Amino acid sequence: MSLEQARQSLVTAVEAVKLTYTDSLVIDYDNRNTIDTHRQHRAWLSVSVQFLDAYQGDLGPNPFHRHIGVLVLDASIKEGQGSSSPLTILDHFSSRLHGRQFGSVRTLFSDMRPATTKSGWYTASVGIPFWFDVVVTIP
Repeated sequence: MSLEQARQSLVTAVEAVKLTYTDSLVIDYDNRNTIDTHRQHRAWLSVSVQFLDAYQGDLGPNPFHRHIGVLVLDASIKEGQGSSSPLTILDHFSSRLHGRQFGSVRTLFSDMRPATTKSGWYTASVGIPFWFDVVVTIP
C-alpha cells in the first residue's frame, strides 16, 4: 500500500459517512480550496490526512514498514453561533471512523483537540490516529 492509497482509503471512508449525515454538508479536503469563507454560512467539515512517521516493524527477512498518521477532522461555524453544530458533525463522523479498518488502514479511537477561532470562524477538532503496514521484500 502506498501513501496515496492510504489517503484514498480514508477519503472513501469519510465520503461513505457523509452519505449517512442527515443535513447537507460541505467537506473541504486538505490542499483544496472548496470553501469560500466569505460566502459560507453553514457549518462545514475540513478533513486532513497527516502522515507523521514510519518505522521498520521487525527484524525478519521480510520486515514490515509501519506508517502512522492522524486523520484530522475540523468542524467550523461562524463565531457567535455556538458549538452545537460542529460537535454534532464531529460526533457523527468520529464515531463511524474511529476503531475501524478501511482496506489496509486501521484507525484508533479519536481524541479531542482544543477549539480555535480564526477569521470569524469557530472550529472544533478531533484527531483519529491511523496506521498501515507494508511488507518489504529484501533481495
